[in-house]
Amino acid sequence: MTKSFPGPAGSHGPSWGRSVWAGLLCLGIIVVFQSPRWWLIVHETPGTFEWDRALSYLRQCAAPLRTDIEAAMRWRFLPQAIVYLLGDSRALALAFPWLGAWAFLAYLYHQGATETGSRRIGWELALLLGCSAPIFVSTGWLGVNDAWIFLGLCYLSFGRRRWLHVLCCLACPLIDERFVFGLPLAFYVRAIARSETGTFGTCVTYLLRTVSLAVLPFLLTRLLFAHARGGGDADRAFLLSSIRTAHVYLWMAPMALWMAWRMAFVPAAEVFVRLTKDRPALGALGGAAALLPVMVGFLLASDTMRTAAVLAPFVVWSAVQWGKDPDKARFLRWLAAANLILPAAQVSYTTIVPINSLPVELWHLLHH
Repeated sequence: MTKSFPGPAGSHGPSWGRSVWAGLLCLGIIVVFQSPRWWLIVHETPGTFEWDRALSYLRQCAAPLRTDIEAAMRWRFLPQAIVYLLGDSRALALAFPWLGAWAFLAYLYHQGATETGSRRIGWELALLLGCSAPIFVSTGWLGVNDAWIFLGLCYLSFGRRRWLHVLCCLACPLIDERFVFGLPLAFYVRAIARSETGTFGTCVTYLLRTVSLAVLPFLLTRLLFAHARGGGDADRAFLLSSIRTAHVYLWMAPMALWMAWRMAFVPAAEVFVRLTKDRPALGALGGAAALLPVMVGFLLASDTMRTAAVLAPFVVWSAVQWGKDPDKARFLRWLAAANLILPAAQVSYTTIVPINSLPVELWHLLHH
């Protein structure tokens, strides 16, 4: 690769114990500025996005492989199975997405501090990247475990332990299928970040090989469970219905795309332009690995903000590149502050719900 895109800094970074506590503190800071709607969360409120998936999710925690639920949830049963094995605790079931948000923020801090050699930049990166759809959804939508799958995608991009790569590919599709849509970009980022390929041709070969292997567990699991459980017709009907009704909500996709990462798009856009200028073919390949899965995902699911979050590997990598560049690193704190302060919203189907600060949401809670 060119000198503009350095690889890992080689620093040992902070201990994982420190990173765990940093992740918890980052989560607390984000919730202060961008809080869930507690007044809806504390009581079952069917018909809101906070509870739309939660009721089915809680039923699955009592019987993870049940089929009398909506098609979108039939294959997302791994967290529910874990909760079931641990005693089917409602509190644990609802806390599981928050644990994922905590783990994701801890990983972002650790990765940022390790790659840049600066704990301060680690904090700035975690806050900048944490004010995003994976955290908004995992803390604001009950029973939705998005942060876990984006942790898996980022580990595929940056992690070194092969057995954890295998574990991610086995486990994450059973949390949410969006993980599969993020695989091309995750391995693309790994290729350019680790210099595992030097030319366009070798990058294409690398992507075809790694993505095929990573998707294989998902396909085999689907085939095995479809044979054992049936329901293939229901799944096909669900997908066809989603495609037919996509025109109703696709006009919201630009807003959903922006709200997924907001100011974290600034480093991503600059790095993409620079990469494309230096290596046009490699930049075009990255654009295809990012945009094609997102566009297909928009057609198949109305939660467009959640789908746009599959850009995580490139967005995270780009922010880290800024953290390594002294001239750009000084802007990270301002981008992080802007992501905390500027308006944010949950976007689902044709609905936009502003995300308020914790004092505002506590006021709502006390007056409902």
